[in-house]
Amino acid sequence: MSRKQNEAIIRQYLKGWETGDSSLFEQVLAPDFVDCMYGQLRTREALLEQAGETTYSDRQITIEDVMCDDDKVAVRVTSRLTRAEIGKRATITGMIMVRIKEGKMVEGWGEHDRLGHLQQLGVVPGGEEYRRWVRERLSAAT
Repeated sequence: MSRKQNEAIIRQYLKGWETGDSSLFEQVLAPDFVDCMYGQLRTREALLEQAGETTYSDRQITIEDVMCDDDKVAVRVTSRLTRAEIGKRATITGMIMVRIKEGKMVEGWGEHDRLGHLQQLGVVPGGEEYRRWVRERLSAAT
């Protein structure tokens, strides 16, 4: 497939996350799709389940960069979203790489700034307070 076609597939996938429209995933994910997000293997079914249970609203995903090499597409993204139950807004950066075969995504890998996300939501402290927080927990663990 061409670079333009592969790029359109990843854009459609991200549009599914942005809009919550699971039919967009059905169009681009191979039946045997698997990915590794945050070091955890996730099947197609698990991804679809997670997408359906998301607790974020008002999602905007901006593609900052796209790189294509044969059957692989890598994107750098910025997501702006609101955690629905607490009403807090966060901006998260991340990278996703997928392998495409016969017009469908068959493998994916992704990483996002989870620590920054949790700090913006107030779950984990930031700055010097974060360093102190980590030191305290490391001391308690030894």
